[in-house]
Amino acid sequence: MKTKRWFGWVLVVAMALTAAVLVPQAHAQGLVAASNISRSLTSTNAFTAVSRQSRLFTVFVSNTSASDLWLHVYDATSTPANGSRPSFSPVKILAGAGGGYDFGSYGAPLGTGLTVCTSTTDLTLTNSTASFDVTVIYTPR
Repeated sequence: MKTKRWFGWVLVVAMALTAAVLVPQAHAQGLVAASNISRSLTSTNAFTAVSRQSRLFTVFVSNTSASDLWLHVYDATSTPANGSRPSFSPVKILAGAGGGYDFGSYGAPLGTGLTVCTSTTDLTLTNSTASFDVTVIYTPR
């Protein structure tokens, strides 16, 4: 179990370093003004990372539960109701592992904000009670 958690943190650092390289490149091209990193301070099952229009570069989740979960990302400023479809294709996160999204140096536009949830189902939200740690790299628009 410790190996999986260690591996998850290695991925967080690797994604942060990747963003550190890609965001300045995008900045140099005039695409973004500045980058921000938003992290959950405690493990949670839903996390509103951004409450305004922005460009999303990376979402990384460390699944701290004993169950496999689906990562759902919503262009929203609050947790959506069960049955809601995510804004991006869901990603399966194995128990005790990490994973997420990387939208490259151009990022993905968000019109409202960003809320990250875990679900026990893939296509629509069935908000789980399992907790996760999340790191989001974005820029305001």
